[in-house]
Amino acid sequence: MSQDQIFWIRPNEAGRKALAPLQLDNFKDEVNLQKLIEEHPQLIPGDQMGEAETRKWLPVCRELPIPDSENHARTLSADHLFLDQDGIPTLIEDKLGKNLEVRRKVVAQILDYAAHVRAFFSRGTLRDLFAKKYGEGSDILIHEHFDRDPDTYWRDVDDNLNAGRMRLLVVADEISPQLHRIVEFLNEQMRDVTFLAVEIRRYKGPEESHILVPQVFGMTARAVVKKVAAGKTTRDEFLAALTENGHSFFKKLLERADQRQELSINWGTKGFSLSLILDALDTNTKALPLCYGYPPTSSYQQSLYTAFGGRGGMAGKVIFPEQERRALVEETGLFQPAGKDWKCMIDQHFTPANEERLLTFIDHLIKTGEEASLKPKHKESS
Repeated sequence: MSQDQIFWIRPNEAGRKALAPLQLDNFKDEVNLQKLIEEHPQLIPGDQMGEAETRKWLPVCRELPIPDSENHARTLSADHLFLDQDGIPTLIEDKLGKNLEVRRKVVAQILDYAAHVRAFFSRGTLRDLFAKKYGEGSDILIHEHFDRDPDTYWRDVDDNLNAGRMRLLVVADEISPQLHRIVEFLNEQMRDVTFLAVEIRRYKGPEESHILVPQVFGMTARAVVKKVAAGKTTRDEFLAALTENGHSFFKKLLERADQRQELSINWGTKGFSLSLILDALDTNTKALPLCYGYPPTSSYQQSLYTAFGGRGGMAGKVIFPEQERRALVEETGLFQPAGKDWKCMIDQHFTPANEERLLTFIDHLIKTGEEASLKPKHKESS
């Protein structure tokens, strides 16, 4: 869209500095553009996404296969799937400016992809794709690149996908005025979906090099206000969504956490995580996740989940044998297995006596975390 000239300064024949205009060198095909974005995700300007915090990217899949029906009769294919530090799935479709689809079809195309991703990707699908790409180190990568607990992070990814909270990007070497207007209009209308266009201009640089200039279109002030309103939940919103017995339990749990400096509450898009802060101890573990709380509006329904499983869970960070975990949850009579974790449904059958047993269970979890976290320190000093 922009026709601004780019200059570089070089010495002329007289030895003086002179401005030399750079010449556009458009991409020859979309495959070349696709490969460049996959290898250099920073070409998607994370500081131009309308967020308070610059977006960090991790590519998940190139040529993402997307079923178009429950029986997978036909498969669609999006050029890229990225994730950011908040677990927002980001679909990217690459086009060349000379391709008429940039103006006619690409908007419908990427909306089609988003609708089918939400409809037919089950919980855990994106984590499986990520593990397929990065192998055994995938959880470590999440922790190192995003500074996130992997299990908490992937819960956020699934919650975002279930809520239709996504980012859609059309990337081209030239964004036409018509496409700019369409993207801007749609982005202002949609609360949970961010729809933007990214123009990546390529210029010939000195000595057969190239200079790339990315720019984002579509993030207006009106759109920013609407997106901010769709962020993480708050305590008041969470409590307001609960049933009567859910409100009673979670209110007491949150109040108890407020009274203890060693506990931390982190709010997600629907619920929260409760963690034990270990900064005061000489260990590599700064925070130990204890449990997750969810409202009825979450796909987990109104429930409390343990945070045992996975590399980022209690069992992955401290010495907490499986038989001890099982004995602790079975003693309450309230939990049922949920993958690597256990869940307690806080439904109409949840009584005041159940509430007290569950709060006591969490007290035991805290004590276990405090005692288990000291073991690595004792071993080092022995």
